[in-house]
Amino acid sequence: ANLLAANLRERELEIALLSQEAPFVRGDLLHPDILSSLELRKKSRSEFAWLGVADANGKVIQASGGMLQGLSVGKRPWFTAALQGVYTGDVHEAVLLAKLLPSQASGEPLRFIDFAAPIKNKDGLVIGVIGAHGHWRWVTDTVQAAVDRMGSESGLEILIVDKKAAVLYPQRLMGLGGLPDGMPTQQQTYANTAW
Repeated sequence: ANLLAANLRERELEIALLSQEAPFVRGDLLHPDILSSLELRKKSRSEFAWLGVADANGKVIQASGGMLQGLSVGKRPWFTAALQGVYTGDVHEAVLLAKLLPSQASGEPLRFIDFAAPIKNKDGLVIGVIGAHGHWRWVTDTVQAAVDRMGSESGLEILIVDKKAAVLYPQRLMGLGGLPDGMPTQQQTYANTAW
C-alpha cells in the first residue's frame, strides 16, 4: 500500500510540476514547447497512456499523439477538479480514449487513473489544465512485483477494490463483489475482518 501510494503521489507531483514549467506559465497553450514536453513525458514514462493540455473551457489544445485534440473534456471529472487544484482520480474505464488506443491482449477493458493540475499564467490566473491518463496495468504491475517479492509461502492475498467493493486486482477476481462486512471506511486506515 505504501509503495502504491508513493508511486501515485510521484505521478501527481510530476504533473503538478509540469504545469509550472515556463512554456505553460507563459500562457501560450499552442506553443510547440508544450507539445514537446508532453511527448517527452509520455516517451519516458510508459505508465502514461495520454497527456494533454486543455484551455479553461475544456477544449484540448495539444496532446500526445494528437489524440483528443480539438475535442472537449470540459465535463470530465479530472478537468473540472483540476480547475480548482491538483487532482488524482479513481481508476475508471476509458471513455474517450478506448476507441483510439489498442485493446489489451488480456481482453479486459482499458482502465486509467487520471492526474491533472491547473495551468496558471504569471499573474496566477487559471488558463487551462494539464491532464494525464495513467495505465491501470502500471498499478497492477507495481502490486504484482510486491506480491512476487513476498513469495507464495507468505500466505497473503492482496486485493484492490473500488468504492463499490468490486475487485480491481487481481485480474482473476476482477468484478467480484461481496467483500466482507467491516471493511475500512474512508475515515479508517485499516480494519481487521474475516472473509
